[in-house]
Amino acid sequence: MAKSRPDFIMSSILRKHDRACQHPAVIIAAYQRATLLQKGHPMATATSIKITGIDIHCYLVKDPQRAIAFYRDTLGLTPSWEEEQGAEFELADGTTFGVWKMSDGSWHPSAGVFFAVPDLKEAIAQLRARGVKFEHPEPFESNVCHMIGAEDSEGNTFMLHQRKQES
Repeated sequence: MAKSRPDFIMSSILRKHDRACQHPAVIIAAYQRATLLQKGHPMATATSIKITGIDIHCYLVKDPQRAIAFYRDTLGLTPSWEEEQGAEFELADGTTFGVWKMSDGSWHPSAGVFFAVPDLKEAIAQLRARGVKFEHPEPFESNVCHMIGAEDSEGNTFMLHQRKQES
């Protein structure tokens, strides 16, 4: 039996990113995109601009100094820029992560950052010793990686992520 169009498109999207972790959120996003493509949704394909990368992934925070201290002192990130309302941290691979308090004080929980670590078990042990809360007692394993969700000082979630070695 032939695949239906959304499943075919979804498998094509996932195949393009087969090195990426097959986390349930990735699969759901791919299915949603496939459904938009099938329906001819105008936002399914961007053609007017050229996206060249992600300059920064930023989380909203309630207390900037507390959040800066968490990412600096607990995770070991070094601020590359800092002011009263927040900071940016440039990572070893050149990407930038930031924390920011909105001028009006508005906040909502953020998620989506997967911090790459060379030794997930060691990272978990160190962060547990520093009081970091994890979503589960043990990491999740997929075909290509190991990961675990954790919570920062503001209630935002992030993932610690380790790719498996290619054979």
